[in-house]
Amino acid sequence: PSYQPDPNDTNAPPVLVNASNWLQTARNASLEINGLAVSRATNTINDVVDGVTFNLFTATSGTARLELNRDTSGIVGKIEALVAAYKDFEDNVKIMTDRGSEVEEFGGILAGDRLVQSVRAQVREMLTATSSTPGSTIKAPRDVGLTFDRNGVLQLDKDKLAAALQNNFDEVARMFSANTNNQSTFSAAPAGVAGDAVKKLDAMLRSTG
Repeated sequence: PSYQPDPNDTNAPPVLVNASNWLQTARNASLEINGLAVSRATNTINDVVDGVTFNLFTATSGTARLELNRDTSGIVGKIEALVAAYKDFEDNVKIMTDRGSEVEEFGGILAGDRLVQSVRAQVREMLTATSSTPGSTIKAPRDVGLTFDRNGVLQLDKDKLAAALQNNFDEVARMFSANTNNQSTFSAAPAGVAGDAVKKLDAMLRSTG
């Protein structure tokens, strides 16, 4: 080994380096997946199996068995965010319809307005009605643990959600999204709980809504 100074720091002490590691021939990462030869310039490969990233750490020979586990933490987080968003919606409705509210500018501004209660009922129905694309087991948000308590507060049963994701993942996806992405708000096709909600909320927020 020899010592070599850091060229970017004139005050830095010499750094111990190993001369044998100075140069290494650059090569692509190569592997075979189900008979398909793959070669990439990086050890992180995410464009071969949809939704799967391979991180290659060392060379190996023969057949390697991979165990794939679905990561549902992102889905759980989004459903928790939905519960929080609905709570914010309810809190704002109460402020705007409360004649005795002391919130400046918006407090009580829509007190007695029947339209508010209509909107509130429609939004609640989005989370209680059977999906337009139900499965045989997962038919509505209630089947994944989304329910209202006797006070009208939206609750999430995480154990029920976890069981649904574990045992009926495809049906959960179909119930919420109809297995579609970026469906137009003008499409007449069923879009699942989430997709249909987007269409209904968009219609409410239009100038003619």
